[in-house]
Amino acid sequence: MATRRRYHHGELRRALLDAALEQIAAHGPDQFTVADAARAAGVSSAAPYRHFESREELLRALGQEGAEKLQELIESAQADADDTPMEQFRALGVAAVVFAAEHPGYHRVLTTPEYAPDGGLGDEARFWRKAAATLRARKRGDDDGAVLFGVAARAMVHGLAMMFVDGHMERIGVPARLARQVADRVTLAIAPGDDEA
Repeated sequence: MATRRRYHHGELRRALLDAALEQIAAHGPDQFTVADAARAAGVSSAAPYRHFESREELLRALGQEGAEKLQELIESAQADADDTPMEQFRALGVAAVVFAAEHPGYHRVLTTPEYAPDGGLGDEARFWRKAAATLRARKRGDDDGAVLFGVAARAMVHGLAMMFVDGHMERIGVPARLARQVADRVTLAIAPGDDEA
């Protein structure tokens, strides 16, 4: 049986969020319960409701946190990349996969529209829209091609991210620590260079 712990104000909130993230990483948000998070944090089943009115409020708090962390990672990656449409696409794709591999709980919440800001994947959606718009502007007269490229690129990145989150990559001998290298290779195949865009 879990040992009851004493937490200072704010510490319990963080402990519950962290316990929820572990459960969600393993089983997804649909299988997450506040009671399980309370048990993992070593507190009573009533304790979480001092910080969250409901399960949904806790999940939305995780969605907001995850969106902020993802935004920081994407902005940093794009700031370090060359300022060309394809390199910005690649930086976004690599950052999205690395985030998913390193933070599977957040990724699962952000791919559940009712808990994520902006209806899913938080601000990542805004970055994809901006990248697609930039590419469309560069490829004047080929809007359909630019849109299709953007959809295909996003689908491939999302698929790769989910392979890490769902454990498929680990099962074939590719641990999460290699997510950056794998994503770099995959995005290079999608977007081989701005001169070839």
